[in-house]
Amino acid sequence: MKLAQSGVGVLTATAIAATTPDVSNFGSARDYAAWLALTPKQHSTGGKPRSGGISKMGNRYIRRLLYLGAMAQIMVQRRSRHSGTDWLSRKLATKETRVVAIALANRMARTIYALLRDGTSYRPRVGAMPG
Repeated sequence: MKLAQSGVGVLTATAIAATTPDVSNFGSARDYAAWLALTPKQHSTGGKPRSGGISKMGNRYIRRLLYLGAMAQIMVQRRSRHSGTDWLSRKLATKETRVVAIALANRMARTIYALLRDGTSYRPRVGAMPG
């Protein structure tokens, strides 16, 4: 994985490589993110879906590393004073920072799943802010 803009450093990549089972065991990227406990718990009643907080059932160490990587991306975004229309800027404008960090960590986990599944390296979009 190329690590510069992804929010995933050497320590995180090593921990993921060491602890993640074969990704073919997961049906989708959401299943992988759920295995890491980065998806919201569903509380649905009367046909009205409601999402709760994340569970604490997954690998706490990897979840923490992804959260810290997401917070680092958020800090870079804020320091650059980039007020664009990218995903991260829109989320930060409407949601609490910690909620956005978990959403970004979830997104990073899904990207990691795709990279592990395909055996490819991370290539950020040229000219795009992270997120």
